[in-house]
Amino acid sequence: TTANLTIGNNIFHNGSTAAGTGITAAFIRGIATATNLNAASNRNDFYPGAASSSNLIYFDGTNAVQTIGAYQILTGVGANSVATLPSYLSTTGSAANYLHINPAVPTLLESGGASVASIPTDIDGQIRFGSAGYLGTSTTGTDIGADEEIIILYDNSGGSGKTGFFITDKFFYLNIDKNKNRKFSLSD
Repeated sequence: TTANLTIGNNIFHNGSTAAGTGITAAFIRGIATATNLNAASNRNDFYPGAASSSNLIYFDGTNAVQTIGAYQILTGVGANSVATLPSYLSTTGSAANYLHINPAVPTLLESGGASVASIPTDIDGQIRFGSAGYLGTSTTGTDIGADEEIIILYDNSGGSGKTGFFITDKFFYLNIDKNKNRKFSLSD
């Protein structure tokens, strides 16, 4: 297509396993040129699995790109894009937390996006960073993807993999849902 394409703040996760000599790619194009990708295309997550000749960030029939750096060089876009496995709470379509990012796992998706004035809320109606009424703790940006994860406060886990903050010897989580209901939980 000759359209001017702007792709931003998206998660492209392909969890398939390539069969035989096939490939698993996060981003596939039908033409071997990226000239119609707008320079504003940025802050995306491209994850096809661990980089290999069959797990590709980008494939256009000619170029088989395995790393985010090589994607950036080939396309000339995506300077702030990443290649990280999204830690989904659920991948079951009927689950209430379907494709929501796990707040207990530090991720490059957190605050890695750019605010878009015309998209002030996420898929659940949670207010995104940069919009009036934002309740999260980010001071740098909205999250990459459709889910604005507002319950990550900061990571002081010392490598335990938990995020939030400590009250004495307990780990404290705060969740504020789209109706501004607050849920608190503690764990060891």
